[in-house]
Amino acid sequence: MTGIQNDYRRLPDNEKTAAASLEAVTADPANLRHVPVRNLTYEVITAALEADPESLKILSERGHKELLPMIFSENPELFGRMPQDVLTHEDYIAVVRECGYNLAHVP
Repeated sequence: MTGIQNDYRRLPDNEKTAAASLEAVTADPANLRHVPVRNLTYEVITAALEADPESLKILSERGHKELLPMIFSENPELFGRMPQDVLTHEDYIAVVRECGYNLAHVP
């Protein structure tokens, strides 16, 4: 476990600000699992996925349903880098509905 992951994980939730969450996820995408729901923003999730597409595996259900379609509609190349075994049928449908061009990345 890296120092920043350990430090961020130990912070009380009320000290995990949006800026601290973004910094922690940028330093180590595994910190995504410790980000409070209120801080699961477009920026935080995008930073984690760009640093490590495998971090999609630890993304909450809210992140999948509410933010992935928007993130991938604006970043289709990022969508193409995602591990296919993690994206659900519902994820693919939502992402293609948001941006039809993403159909090119659906297996």
